Amino acid sequence: MEFDLKLGAHTFKFMVVPHIPIEDCSDLLGLCLYHKHQIYVADGLPPSLTAETAIHEVLHSIRFMYSLDNTDDEEAIVQITGHALTQVFKDNPEWFDWITSLLRA
Repeated sequence: MEFDLKLGAHTFKFMVVPHIPIEDCSDLLGLCLYHKHQIYVADGLPPSLTAETAIHEVLHSIRFMYSLDNTDDEEAIVQITGHALTQVFKDNPEWFDWITSLLRA
């Protein structure tokens, strides 16, 4: 699967792929290449992990895009926030649909 994903002023190529395109990292679930405007998510993950990984990689791109300080805690912050947002979306589909409808108005 591949599609364009608008993030801020940029359009990223979002791709679900059989293998993340980086050497010696076969255990990666996803990858954000901000300077190339590319986001990869590994194919074959359970649906909830696919969603969480996609959100996780978008959060990495937001960190780069808005020049947030790069800290040693970035991965932990993105991991926790991605997991929490995934759970909110999963547990509250009516609320998520409502938020989406507001944003499309």
